[in-house]
Amino acid sequence: MIFRRRMRRRIKANGRICSPLPASGGFGSKILVTTRTESSALMLANVIKNEEIFKLEGLEEDECLQLLNSHAFAGVENPPNDHKKLRTIAGESVKKLLGSPLAAKVIGGVLKDNLDERHWRTVLEAIY
Repeated sequence: MIFRRRMRRRIKANGRICSPLPASGGFGSKILVTTRTESSALMLANVIKNEEIFKLEGLEEDECLQLLNSHAFAGVENPPNDHKKLRTIAGESVKKLLGSPLAAKVIGGVLKDNLDERHWRTVLEAIY
């Protein structure tokens, strides 16, 4: 009973998420909502009365590392074999990104600012 009351309150509160949206968009209109938590997706699906949820998996570890490196070394003139230590550090830490393309891009951008081994270790050890 208590659970149901709480759930109803949450659904009612979360219904406000949809309030700025028109009751019906133009023909073919779509709204994409993303979340990392399944409970949030289920709650929103309940609010909009839609049972269709698409769960996407994260990137494979090697793809995530490639994306991180592409941002971390963007604009670096050196051949790919340079900065081997930094690439090793990134490879050791990529698991912490959980396959998130956004995390790989953001962390790569932070690492790009300073190609110093200590900076990279500090940044990558601070993740989660």
